Amino acid sequence: MVEQWTENPCVPGSIPGGTTINPYLTVRIFLFLHLPFIPRKYKA
Repeated sequence: MVEQWTENPCVPGSIPGGTTINPYLTVRIFLFLHLPFIPRKYKA
């Protein structure tokens, strides 16, 4: 456990190199996964 903490002390449990991920891509993936569960008040 100590070894894992020293490898990634800033963001535990995150993907290594996560800061290099395109933030727009992350948002698109988040919306794609969660949109079907968001209640819609209007018809698309």
